[in-house]
Amino acid sequence: MGASLYFECYSGVSGEMITAALLDLGADIDVLHQALKSMPIDGFQTHISRGAKTDGMACNFCVEWEEIRLTEAAAIGSDDLLAIIQHAATTSRAKEYAIRMFTILATAEAKVRGIGLKELRFPTSKGYSALVEIVAAAVCLDNLAPAEVIVPALYEGIGLVPGTNGPVPIPRPVVASILTDQQMVLHITKKEAELLSPTGTAILAAARTSSKLPDQFTIREIGMGMGKETGLEGTMLRAMLIQEEDGWEKDGIVKLESNIDDSTGEALGYVMERLFEAGARDVHYMPVFMKKNRPAYQINVVCTPDKVAELEQIIFEETTTIGIRRQRMDRSFLRRSLIKINTSLGEVQVKRCKLKSGVRLYPEYDSVAALCKLHQMPFQDVYQLVTRECNGVNC
Repeated sequence: MGASLYFECYSGVSGEMITAALLDLGADIDVLHQALKSMPIDGFQTHISRGAKTDGMACNFCVEWEEIRLTEAAAIGSDDLLAIIQHAATTSRAKEYAIRMFTILATAEAKVRGIGLKELRFPTSKGYSALVEIVAAAVCLDNLAPAEVIVPALYEGIGLVPGTNGPVPIPRPVVASILTDQQMVLHITKKEAELLSPTGTAILAAARTSSKLPDQFTIREIGMGMGKETGLEGTMLRAMLIQEEDGWEKDGIVKLESNIDDSTGEALGYVMERLFEAGARDVHYMPVFMKKNRPAYQINVVCTPDKVAELEQIIFEETTTIGIRRQRMDRSFLRRSLIKINTSLGEVQVKRCKLKSGVRLYPEYDSVAALCKLHQMPFQDVYQLVTRECNGVNC
């Protein structure tokens, strides 16, 4: 599984902060600029820099607007804004992100105003500003392509902020509506400031695929997004690309296979020995029927990529096959080690495997067989006794 994207929202969220954090994680700036330039919206410029107040440890993404010259009514419908998204030069997935983000924002706006979504009209400057922030975040999110987007909780301040008809409590009504509709966890801080912007909240609500962090994980990359010097002063959004630590390891292996209908059993037994000696991880045969109902065997060899050439050479030399199929695979395997444990029957070598739920111990065949011969006991009796005693050992 690929890396997951985790947003740590302790000190605020805005659309610009989200884009800044994603750019700091490595989202492609050129792809972002191309998408924004393709939108039929004039009067804005974007600036990307490192934060002077953070010793260059954070990214600042700022959208600056000139006075918008309106040739028609100073309002624009939500359908028109969605049409701009559809025609932007982005991938289909980025469009899907942006449409969902905008729809969540517009639905909350309509709900607060007590009107239907079709009736909703934004002041042009407000609608365009939200749209640019949404498309920017959607493009960067698509560019990073995380396996999951984890937003455990949002944090908001306290106090009042200006509203259309006078002061309103924090979180402002549109933000509160998004939090309610999207069932996002909210923590109220003691900071007397507005930490959640409507657009930023809508973006994270749309992007979120999970609210739960893995119990344990490793951090691949960290991105920091600065808030504006006004409004969300002193705020910082941290985003991390994380990999769940699931208790087992992953790598790549290769499977070699070939159908053989004219080799003897002795020859196939010998080739298995040679393959194991040369470093094959596993070798097995399966009975198959080939063309003209010929009974045959399929040889399957599992190996690491660096062993492919050597093992294929052995198969060609020692069998009658004239072709080998090759398949690359991802593999998960438990971390394990060999240890020695003293039992009532004697010392036994044990394979120790680690899982999330704990440790499992598996007695090695050769050790068990040696104890069977030493004590003249059946294999099953020795294996079960040794297993019980090994699992009672704290290791």
